[in-house]
Amino acid sequence: WGLGVRRVGTWGIRGLSSNAGIATTVERQGYAIIPDFLSESEIGAMRERAEQLRAELGGKTAAEAVFSTIRQEEKTDSHFLSSGDKISAFFEEEHKELNKLGHALHDLDPVFEQVSYSDKVKQVATEFFTAPAIVQSMYIFKLPRVGAPVVPHQDNTFLYTDPAPTCVGFWMAIDDAHRGNGCLWAAPGSHLAYPLSRRFVRTGDDKVAFRDVPGVTARSVPDSEFIPVEVPKGTLVVLHGSLVHRSFLNESENPRHAYTLHMVEQSPDFTWSPENWLQRPPTMPFRPLFASPS
Repeated sequence: WGLGVRRVGTWGIRGLSSNAGIATTVERQGYAIIPDFLSESEIGAMRERAEQLRAELGGKTAAEAVFSTIRQEEKTDSHFLSSGDKISAFFEEEHKELNKLGHALHDLDPVFEQVSYSDKVKQVATEFFTAPAIVQSMYIFKLPRVGAPVVPHQDNTFLYTDPAPTCVGFWMAIDDAHRGNGCLWAAPGSHLAYPLSRRFVRTGDDKVAFRDVPGVTARSVPDSEFIPVEVPKGTLVVLHGSLVHRSFLNESENPRHAYTLHMVEQSPDFTWSPENWLQRPPTMPFRPLFASPS
């Protein structure tokens, strides 16, 4: 992890051993599954609000706001780079369908803020952090037949803290997620076996590039090491920032909505890298997770 990891005891949550806390499970295999994390009312409220925002923000064309994990350096533009303090819409590269909303839903929309800063999110976060902040939120639509694949990646590549990476992902299923509709696939133990080998950094003039990490040889995870993370709606999947994970095309007739948060340590020992693609203006700094909602 990094220097900010914190232990606060064990969890009695279905899906986890009574002798293993969430952080212990994540450190061992790279992720932990917590069923029934979201209530039906929370799922319904977020889905309804996301559809409202989809209608309000869907006026852009795919050419104006494309999100692609396959051609990320080429497709990242000022719309993407300026979205850290906004709710922006991003479209599938090959379709005029919405891919996701991001990246400040947790701070700007009351429905998503209520979930993001809930006591249960804070309780999970205490397993990993001393002074966490949510730096990014996304509502991912993964629409039927067009929800594009996401290439294998590590979240720490994109959301880095100095002197060591501390990112933890909170992936919440709004729909049942299974192989047919493009569920997560994870490579257990890859956070240990495949050290972070590159970072996605700003290079100036609204440009970005992948930069190799000195002294680390890049290695691809074989397809055989990935397993599907099939979960029912309402499930929280906690992801180590260096876990290699991916998803495939939604080949079903049903959506696979999900809401995701990414947190990092913000205690004095750690600094949000000024090279990260996601930056906020001084007027809207990252809010400490343990602060009261505005």
